[in-house]
Amino acid sequence: MKKTIQDGVFGKITYADGKWVGKDPVKLTICGEPQKIKLEIDSVDSIYDKISLGIMESGVAELLIKTGHCNEEEALKKKEQQKALFMSMLANLSTVEKNIEEAAVQELAEVLQDYDVESFGKMVGKEKSVGLFAAKSKDEKLESLKLTVMRVFLDRVEIKCTCDWYKYGGGFIVLEGGDCLMRPIDSLNF
Repeated sequence: MKKTIQDGVFGKITYADGKWVGKDPVKLTICGEPQKIKLEIDSVDSIYDKISLGIMESGVAELLIKTGHCNEEEALKKKEQQKALFMSMLANLSTVEKNIEEAAVQELAEVLQDYDVESFGKMVGKEKSVGLFAAKSKDEKLESLKLTVMRVFLDRVEIKCTCDWYKYGGGFIVLEGGDCLMRPIDSLNF
């Protein structure tokens, strides 16, 4: 069952399948190019969410509260922590954007050190390989980088991406303060 609410921090969000999905995308600028990214907010306490939204049978809800499986105070505390992390990221957006670019350039350098133009060309195509090895500027190196989904967790923000040269698929982990790491998809929670 889906339920939509207006949240003071995330805007209009819909609860479905154990997560919240934002109506409006988050906007980041990477290498001078604006990108719109789908927003997902992890449900830090799905039992509380279902009870507070009225999408759980009342008898089951009462039993879960009575047996301590739902602690409203703790759930609200976690939600506030999650919102504070998201607001902190938004307040430092230019730092986050710069750190995403730097993490991607660093990851590309690490990827390319294991290949030559020909062997890398077998993975991504000859034209892309030649272009990446010849690329001098950050913009040239990150030309194919597209951010697709931002997921807000309790202690971090993860941003899924696609690009020609990152064979694993993956994205970025944004930590409190704006530090970013680029990781393969299997280390992310998408």
